Amino acid sequence: MVPDARIDREIKRAFALRSKGKEATEIPAVIPTAPQIGQKWDNGKTDPDLLYDGVPLAIELVIRILDYGQAKYKTPHGWKQVDDLIRRYKKASARHDLSIRKGELKDAESGLAHRAHKIINELFVLQTELEQGLYGTDALVFKDPHAGK
Repeated sequence: MVPDARIDREIKRAFALRSKGKEATEIPAVIPTAPQIGQKWDNGKTDPDLLYDGVPLAIELVIRILDYGQAKYKTPHGWKQVDDLIRRYKKASARHDLSIRKGELKDAESGLAHRAHKIINELFVLQTELEQGLYGTDALVFKDPHAGK
């Protein structure tokens, strides 16, 4: 049996290889290729429940903003077609933030929370930056929070 810390290091190494376009055959042998009966290797995998169970109402509201945008513009994910979208969605986010700071909680046009509009605008920017590789190949790899303690 391989200690958990070594498995975690090997999984991080495997993810780094995969993000560089390496083939699965290059994934270190210490990681089992298939779980044995009654086992599942979850180390290093994301846990969507942290988001969905933690902030379900906020997630639903952000999805409502997407629904509103689809109804308004008659296309899903039309935001991806916007020219100069990073600059424009940063400005839109700032306008919603300004409205919040002035005490306006709801957007007059949509009737939905300014904060949810701001969040989806920031998600559009982040998604685009990630797709453009602005954070490098290890954008999804976090540092060990216990290192050096």
